[in-house]
Amino acid sequence: MKKFTLLASLLTLGISTAQAIVIPDLFGSYERGAEAARQANRQSGYYGYYPSSPTISYDFLNSDGSSKWSKRISIKDGDMFCWSVRNLDPYRAYNATEVFSGLNGARLQAKSTMPFEIFGSQNDAVVLGTSVNQNGEGIYNCWKFHPETPTGKYTHQVYIDGIRFPTAEINIIK
Repeated sequence: MKKFTLLASLLTLGISTAQAIVIPDLFGSYERGAEAARQANRQSGYYGYYPSSPTISYDFLNSDGSSKWSKRISIKDGDMFCWSVRNLDPYRAYNATEVFSGLNGARLQAKSTMPFEIFGSQNDAVVLGTSVNQNGEGIYNCWKFHPETPTGKYTHQVYIDGIRFPTAEINIIK
């Protein structure tokens, strides 16, 4: 009976002190977890800060690349119509779709690094392309219009992965 009492006492002592025993971090798992958390915090920049939602901006450029102060694109002067979408995830590629309306037989020419395909009808053209968000700078594209493009008002719509952005109106002049 003394052996049983001694064994029971040792077990009770072992169980009660087991809660106070600290097992050393022999394999570095705690430090790896802490480092992963620190890296995630550094990556987001600020704790809990996330960039605002994607936004689009339109620009009308002279042939030398300087901004125009009107929405009129002169074919003769080589003016360009550009758009860019910012605040996108810099670590993934996006599908960009552009829709031009009111073309009436206009021919589009792109001046961009974005590969694209143009599908058109008499009044609309859909431009499909895959664009990479390079260095977190966003997605952009610029357009010049063919010399035989009819003058008039056109609308332009951008969709990025199905998200629709506000429409731009373009006035083409000779």
